[in-house]
Amino acid sequence: MRIIVKFGGTSVQDPERIKKAAQSIIQQVKKGCEIVAVVSAMGNTTDTLTSLLKNSVKDRIEDRDYADFVSMGERISARVLAATIKSMGFSSKYFDPADKDFPIITDSNFNQAKILSQESQEKCQKIIKPFLEKKVIPIICGFLGRSCEDGSITTLGRGGSDITAFALGNFLEADEVIIVTDAVGVLSADPRKIKEPVTLKEISVEEMGVLAEGGAKVLHPQALKYKTDKMKAKIIHFQNGNLAAEGTEIIGAFKSKLTLFKEKLTMLTILGTEIFNTPGLLKKVITPISNNHISLYGVS
Repeated sequence: MRIIVKFGGTSVQDPERIKKAAQSIIQQVKKGCEIVAVVSAMGNTTDTLTSLLKNSVKDRIEDRDYADFVSMGERISARVLAATIKSMGFSSKYFDPADKDFPIITDSNFNQAKILSQESQEKCQKIIKPFLEKKVIPIICGFLGRSCEDGSITTLGRGGSDITAFALGNFLEADEVIIVTDAVGVLSADPRKIKEPVTLKEISVEEMGVLAEGGAKVLHPQALKYKTDKMKAKIIHFQNGNLAAEGTEIIGAFKSKLTLFKEKLTMLTILGTEIFNTPGLLKKVITPISNNHISLYGVS
C-alpha cells in the first residue's frame, strides 16, 4: 500500500511531535506500506519569516527572493524529520526544491505557482518511485515547487502543502492521502456558532470543496482537484500518533463542473473618445475581420 502523509505545522512544531510523526511513519512501514511524507514549516515559522522580511525590507524585495526566503521553514522541517527517521534505524531522504530531483515542477509565478502535472509526474515516477521500491522514506517539502525555467524555488501559496500531498498522491498513484493536522477531522458545524458539533466520519469531495472555498482551514480547496476515485483520503488529528486512526474520510473523485468551449473565440472591444462621432466605424472594423472568415463571439 502506498500512502502520502502530510504533516501540518502544528504536527511538527516541537521535538516531541516530530518524534511522534516519525514513529507513525515507521509504524506503517513495518506493516509493509510505502510512505511519502510531506511536511509544512514547524509551528508558525512561515509567519515569523514573513513578518521578519516585511519589517526589514518592506516591499523592496523581488518575488524570486521572497519565495526563496519563506521556503526555509519547510526545508528545515524536511531535514529534521528525515534525520529523526534515520536515528530510529530506517532509511530516509529529504528532497529540497533547490535540488534538480525535486518532484514538484511549476511555472515561474513565484508566490502563486501552478504545478505542471506532466513534468511533475515524470519526476515522481523517475525519481521518487525507485526510492519507495528500495524501502527509503522520501520527505518532501510541502508548499514549495521548482521552476521549470531556471530551477528557482517557487511557492504554491499559503496552505500549499495540502496541494503538494494530493498532487504527489495523484502522480505516484497512491492508495491513500492522509492529512495530519490540529483538527480532529471535519466538524458538522462551526464550533463558534453551534454547541458540540460532531466530527463527520465521511464527507464528499463536493462538500469538502464547498467548505474549503468558504474559508474552512482544514484543507486547501485546490488540493481536491488531484483526488481520484481510487485514492482514499482522510483528515486526522496529530495527537493520535497513528496513521491508521479514524478521522474524516473524503469520499469520491474531483469532477470539474466547467464545460470548456474547444473552438477558438474572437472578441472585439472598441474604445475611444470619438466613437460616437465616427459614423460607420463598426462596419470599417468588422469588414476585414469578416473577409478573413473570422467569426466574432461578441462585440462591446
